[in-house]
Amino acid sequence: MLTDAEARQRLLEIIDGAHTFEELRDAIVDEVAALTAPAAPKTAAIFGAALRFVTDAQPDPGTLEPVVQERFAQALSRMVDSKQALHLAALLEAGDER
Repeated sequence: MLTDAEARQRLLEIIDGAHTFEELRDAIVDEVAALTAPAAPKTAAIFGAALRFVTDAQPDPGTLEPVVQERFAQALSRMVDSKQALHLAALLEAGDER
């Protein structure tokens, strides 16, 4: 079972390592599927928030921890071939302006 810090670090590695939005989404989906039950509540929350952010029709960046928001914003803004990635990056940017 991952500690909270390990889960957060693993998520950041996934975000940093993804080259496309599809790769990012699929890696998060795979990681959530691989979590052993029972996962620590915080670990499940960290990955659950990331999964909802990349898959929900109306994602809420406010559910992400600040460090995760920052990494998502950096990674998604590099994925210029994906309208979904750019949309999510804009949501994160809009949240920063509040």
